[in-house]
Amino acid sequence: MDDGRIGDEMTLAGIAKQLEKIQSDIAAVRSDIKTVDGKVDSLDHKMTVEFEATRGLINLGFENVQMLDEKMDRRFDEAEHANAGHRSVLEAAIAGLSRDMKKPRRPGRRR
Repeated sequence: MDDGRIGDEMTLAGIAKQLEKIQSDIAAVRSDIKTVDGKVDSLDHKMTVEFEATRGLINLGFENVQMLDEKMDRRFDEAEHANAGHRSVLEAAIAGLSRDMKKPRRPGRRR
């Protein structure tokens, strides 16, 4: 080992120089941390905005599905109400035909 170099580092001036370098390194690290912290804050804000926008779209989609469901329910109810008169006529015709088919026919007689 170089005894001269070790001797210079062990003096107060050498120690002070090393401390200044450490302080400089710490200042650089703090600067880097502040830069990263600013980027994280910016990213956090951007993610919050994106999350709120996505949440708004999901809510809008959910509301649209609910409206569509209600609209379809109304349309089915309206169609059922509109066809109620026709349905009773068809049911009566089917019941009449069913009775006719259940009556046994006598062989040899035609209608």
